[in-house]
Parts: sequence; structure tokens; C-alpha cells
Amino acid sequence: MAISLETRLRIIWYFSCPRTWLYALLGYHFGYYIGSEGDLGWKLWVGDLIYGALGTGATNFINHVHDQKEDSVNKPIRITYLKHVTEHDLMVMTWACYAICLALSFLYGNWLFVALCMLSVFHSHQYSAPPLRLKKSWTTNNLFLSFGSNTIPFIAGWIVSRPVSTIPLAPLILGFLFILFTLISKDVPDIEGDRYAKLSTIPLDFGMMNYQIQAYIPIICTFVMVLFGFLPIRFNIFGISTLVALSIIFLMDKGKLTPHGSRITHFVKVFTYSQMANCLLYSLIEPTYSNIIFSAITAVITFIFIFTAGFLYPSASSGIEAANPQHGG
Repeated sequence: MAISLETRLRIIWYFSCPRTWLYALLGYHFGYYIGSEGDLGWKLWVGDLIYGALGTGATNFINHVHDQKEDSVNKPIRITYLKHVTEHDLMVMTWACYAICLALSFLYGNWLFVALCMLSVFHSHQYSAPPLRLKKSWTTNNLFLSFGSNTIPFIAGWIVSRPVSTIPLAPLILGFLFILFTLISKDVPDIEGDRYAKLSTIPLDFGMMNYQIQAYIPIICTFVMVLFGFLPIRFNIFGISTLVALSIIFLMDKGKLTPHGSRITHFVKVFTYSQMANCLLYSLIEPTYSNIIFSAITAVITFIFIFTAGFLYPSASSGIEAANPQHGG
């Protein structure tokens, strides 16, 4: 059955998984902002576009092409949508996004930035696609995804703002650890489909109890580093925020907390709260008045984006069988 152009655009928006753009976008966003000491010029916003909407959107497009087996169990609505926006359509959009990212990277006049952009494109493609398909094993899945989603963008933002300065390791390491936890969280509601597709994930291979124990590692690292003076005491807000997120997950698993909407949507929101702690960490490294205002504005924009992105997904009235926007990523 033919569908309208509006519905096709809504499906494309859905396949781009806009909520997930925030990991790479905020990594670059704060790497550049801190390195430039508050510059809000074009290099900040173009980098947000490269690593956020375009880079992560392309990653999600190609992921949907190669994840159809597990999606048939975890998110069957995606298989329905692929009848209207085909694999070929998604691959064309993937390579178009890559091309625009690389073209924009040359505007910075920094060859290291261009090289990092190329590395990001390679990582984005090989995370889901053969021959490497990095996501097939838990030993490479979340490690490489965290590195590509947060570490590379943060470094890219820093080097274009302070090309000869040493990259601050504390936020880089803690950002990697916390994003690693939030990315592991996304595997929890996908256990059945991952088992069907014979993928290897931490919740599937080690069980929920071991997953929950591992999730506390970055929190412990934060408190220990503060205790021994490696980090200022204000960094404790990073650990406390994620501890709250973990408590929500624990209560949900015990049946004491019923999320509004689907389980998957709830997990997206929960590890978004953890990501907001990441924002606070980056912006409060130097807790000046302007940094705190910048952090608050970014937090508000992020929460508005997180909770409104789903309104643009295809609706039940679009004429697509079993369409349900609550299954979105």
C-alpha cells in the first residue's frame, strides 16, 4: 500500500533514532566548549551536526539494515517500516551522511580533525556491517560503541579548540566509563532478540545480576578518585546521578516501578539521565557562572529533545499496520 511523503519522512526520522544522537553530540559539544573556554561559534554547532545528527544517524540507518534478524523479535515494527523505506533507501542515506560529514570536516582546516572524522565513519560502518561487525560480541560491542560515541567526539572537539594542549584525561576516562554503562543498558530489553540472532552481550552472557554489579564500576571509580584527591569533590554529582538511574532500573526489574509506555522507551529515558550527569561533569570542570548557565541551557534543550522526538514517529493513523511509536530507539 502506498504511503504519503509525510509518513515516509516520519519513518526516516524513526530509523535515525534521534534520541541516540545525543551521546556523540554532547561528547563533541563539551569537548569543544571546554577546550575553547566558552566559544559558541560555528565550529561548535557544525561539529555537533557532524557527530550528532549526521554521524549517529548514519550509524543507525546501517544498523537497521544489518539487524533485521534480532529486530524481528525485539522491534518487529522496524521490519514493517522497511517495506516502505527500503534497505536501498537507508544505504543511500547512510553514504550521503558520511559524505557530508567528511566534506564539513575540511572546513576546520585541521587534518587531525579530518582523520578523526574518517575514523568515526569507519567505526560507524563496521559496528554493524560485515566483515568486522563489531557488535557481534560483548568484548567489542559496547567498548567500541562507547569509544566511538563519546571518546572520539570529545577528542575531536578538544583538538580543534586547543590543538597543542594536553587532553584532560579525567573527564575523558569517566565519560567513557559512564557511556559504557548506558550503552550496556540498551542490551537489557533486547535479550530475546539477541539470543535469537546469536549475538553476545553482557546481560545475555553473564546475567542481569552480573550486569548490575558491573554497572556500579564507574560510580565506584568516581568516588574513589574524589576520595584520593584526583578529582574535585563536585565530581561526585556524576556518580550520584548514575546511582539514581541504577536504582530506577533495580526497582523496575523487581516489579516495584512500572514505567509509562514501553520497557524499551523507559530504558532510553533512564540512561539519558545518566548521560545528563555526563553533561554536568564536562561543564562543571570549571564551575564558573557562564559554565553553569551553559550547562543548564544544554540540559533543558536535551530533555526537551528526548521527550519530544517520539512525537514525529509514524502514528497509528498513518495507515501502516501495527505502527507504534513507543518502539522507537
